[in-house]
Amino acid sequence: MNISIRMIILVLATGLAASTIVAQEMQTKTTQGGVRTMRFSSDNAFILREIGAVITEDKGAMKVMVVPPKESRPKEMESVDLREGDEIGMAAGKRVKNLKELKDAYASAPVGEEFKIGIRREGVAHIVSFKKKDEKDLPHGGQMVIRQDGRGGDGNSDIFPAFGIGIEKKGMDITIAQVLPNAPKDIKAGDVVKTLNGKEIKSIADFNKEFDATKIGATLTLELLRDGKQVVVSAPRPEPKGQMIIKRN
Repeated sequence: MNISIRMIILVLATGLAASTIVAQEMQTKTTQGGVRTMRFSSDNAFILREIGAVITEDKGAMKVMVVPPKESRPKEMESVDLREGDEIGMAAGKRVKNLKELKDAYASAPVGEEFKIGIRREGVAHIVSFKKKDEKDLPHGGQMVIRQDGRGGDGNSDIFPAFGIGIEKKGMDITIAQVLPNAPKDIKAGDVVKTLNGKEIKSIADFNKEFDATKIGATLTLELLRDGKQVVVSAPRPEPKGQMIIKRN
């Protein structure tokens, strides 16, 4: 039996200084495997607190390890197009080679002005920018939890980040409420989920059950209803990205 570790989408407590970062990554637990844990200190991880994105350094490369979906960010940060896997190469118009240089660039950037980051995504260069906030306006302390693949909702909604969708119960229907950039291309917000792998879906629990029953790499087939027409979408179930808990002490 596969047992997935689930999470709440985003929790930020207040009142503590953000001097250190501890992250735990808990991947899918099976009868054959255990739980893998990774820890990060402020020496090898950096949180862009305006967005909640975590940037890590490994083997000379800086990459975005995790970034909250737009609905979990402050409204003014929803449009910032920073994605997991983006490789950081520039900041504030200068080349940055490591986390120290990135942190220094951020620290020296004026409050209230656009902070620009040069990234490389699938071999293509992009510029991502957001307005730097004053320290007093940023979230402090506590913990940020980014949940993984379902069962973190309230029974009326859920999100599956690795698969790229969020679902919710509307009346008697389970609908696609969110479509993330990594979602299968033929899924659209507003689609009604009729079946998953041939099993009728009447609740969030039904969806979770069939999702869990599908092995990693096996095909997930959704029968959807869109504008009165049937749409069938098939895609492999992706590898879970695991539970990420970031604590600020």
